[in-house]
Amino acid sequence: QVAPQLQGYIWQKDQFDLVPSTQETPPWIHKKQRNRGGRVVQAPEPPCLWAAVRFGDNIEDEWFIVHLLLEITKGQALTAKVWDNDGDFLLIESAYALPRWLKP
Repeated sequence: QVAPQLQGYIWQKDQFDLVPSTQETPPWIHKKQRNRGGRVVQAPEPPCLWAAVRFGDNIEDEWFIVHLLLEITKGQALTAKVWDNDGDFLLIESAYALPRWLKP
């Protein structure tokens, strides 16, 4: 679906590759819970696709990834979450367009 858009694209540092969470645990999963015996066990997480991309000074890579995720999720029962060093940058970028009653 997005493969033609990726052909010939030159990435600043890392290429955007989605990884199934069943193949490799996403780095943000640190939730632990205790079972009835008090032992710490890994909390179950729903399966997902994830990626970690270093884009250096080329912020266009970041926006291109947002575009790709929008295309991938369009018309599907899927959601996407994107964040960078600044946090939820889509929320930051849209802050002035949000209604005043919304407190992110």
